[in-house]
Amino acid sequence: MRVTSADSCEEPRAFTPRRNRTPARAVRSAAAASGAELAGEPGRREFPVFECEARGWPGSVPAVKLVVQVKLLPTPEQAAALEATLHACNQAATWVSEVAFERGEFKNFTLRKLAYGEVKSRWGLGAQAAQHVIKKTCDAYTTLRANLKAGNLGRPGSKRYRRATEKPIAFRPHGAQPYDDRMLSWQIAERRVSIWTVSGRVKDVAF
Repeated sequence: MRVTSADSCEEPRAFTPRRNRTPARAVRSAAAASGAELAGEPGRREFPVFECEARGWPGSVPAVKLVVQVKLLPTPEQAAALEATLHACNQAATWVSEVAFERGEFKNFTLRKLAYGEVKSRWGLGAQAAQHVIKKTCDAYTTLRANLKAGNLGRPGSKRYRRATEKPIAFRPHGAQPYDDRMLSWQIAERRVSIWTVSGRVKDVAF
């Protein structure tokens, strides 16, 4: 496990004057397709998956955001399910991107009407996963427009600018995928997580 800020995804009490704790939200997956085998444990791999954020409760003390990096240690079977899930989500996101590009529609609500049903049925995604796929596609185009406006991709008409604007955004097979509380739950004391995958809910994943 690699933790950069805390040993759990719970908000320290010092930052929550009105409540004892604030639930953490897993905000994105950063799962890798493969990782180094753990020493002395053949077949067990370090699987960097989540960044979590915890926010302080608004009050007299400004809200504080903590980002915690957690490495999952799945079995080979669990790792295969996680990898298949990333592939499916990113294939779906690339297809949604093509729909958005062809129709010139980059707003979340509009794209849901155009793509939600197909994303669920074609790639076997759950309702929450399908919505996150569509939203991350919209967010990618929002980021692209901001970079174009700021001149980060060269001047209009330049080779780099054209390369960024003349075709849809494509997502890497192992690109990050957002999760929320309905797709992921933490058992901190047992150092286990339960996570949604395209193969069903995978429980008792070590971290």
